[in-house]
Amino acid sequence: MVDMNYLYGTPGIHLVPYPAQFAVPLFPEEIKQNCLKDLKERYDKEPEGIPENFDDWVLKHFGPTILEVFFKPYTKKVWTVEPTKMSPNWVGTRVAKLPQEKLEELCAMNQEELATADFGWGPNSCFTFPKYGGTGNVWNSMAKKLPENWFRFNSEVVGIDPGAKCVRYVNKKSNEVKELEYDILLNAAPIDLLVKETKICPEINVDHNKVFIVGVGLEKPMTEFVEKFTWLYFPDPNVPFFRVTILSRYGEVTPDSNKYWSVMCECARPIDDPITEEEVVKQAIDGLVIKSMIQRDKIVSVYSTTLEYGYPIPTPARDPELARAHRELEKHSIYSRGRFGGWKYEVSNQVSLLSIPNLHSYSYDACVHENFEYIPLFF
Repeated sequence: MVDMNYLYGTPGIHLVPYPAQFAVPLFPEEIKQNCLKDLKERYDKEPEGIPENFDDWVLKHFGPTILEVFFKPYTKKVWTVEPTKMSPNWVGTRVAKLPQEKLEELCAMNQEELATADFGWGPNSCFTFPKYGGTGNVWNSMAKKLPENWFRFNSEVVGIDPGAKCVRYVNKKSNEVKELEYDILLNAAPIDLLVKETKICPEINVDHNKVFIVGVGLEKPMTEFVEKFTWLYFPDPNVPFFRVTILSRYGEVTPDSNKYWSVMCECARPIDDPITEEEVVKQAIDGLVIKSMIQRDKIVSVYSTTLEYGYPIPTPARDPELARAHRELEKHSIYSRGRFGGWKYEVSNQVSLLSIPNLHSYSYDACVHENFEYIPLFF
């Protein structure tokens, strides 16, 4: 669900089905009619030309009304830039388009029918989540199935020599610096840092924001209207978070779940925003109270952290810059993949499926060199 209270002139929270473009039949009458007019024009005539940016993409597919009432404020909350500053190339299925038949079906319903209607949702309508241990348990379980000597825990890469095909790393407990030779290097760290470290090519022009995570543990009972949700979206500029996840709904992740429940807030800011973590924590808690999601006197614990690399922003310059960097890195058998390794939010959850040419041909035996044993490393 998404909170669109600012459309209705009401304080607190006003939830409509997500994605918001599917909830047009529930919008205030004037806004609804404007959205329907915009959409009908686009159903009757296919958009022409290639969109120049994400703003242009929304205009071509949904029209100016929903761009103003949803896409602009929500894009600003998540990506911390205007949609005109984003490429349209990342969209794919991440922004669901509303089929005309579905819209007509919903618009023919009365308010009582709309209250129980299936709005179709988007690409995230179903998802899997570990019953125990959260997402970290996925990686812990994977690690247990692999040889121990593949891992260097409590270690940090401090240098890469692409000419010698050598990685230097330091053990944070002993401060001992070691070297490891490689045939192929698979990088999942931010590609801008990789380029800066290896100096294989000039630094790349890519942008990212930062995200403050604020977790709040609370005494039960859980706020009644929150009980049926897993997460909620917030375009509202009056609260700092763009998404609130009710972690208590995700398997056995809350300690002593008979007594307590928990929420997690995600608050994005431009990388150069001077706001402090402490300030964001206060704003997030205030926002949860404003939205009637929690009662302040039920808070028993607060956790916060800052992700300096939050979202890789798909700017218009991103793709040509990445192509330039990958071309040079891969000449040196360095493959950069993942959310920030490949700087692509749209494939950040499928990093294990991304191909690396000829990697399958490197068998274990082929990767044993004269003076060292080649092993995949996880830091």
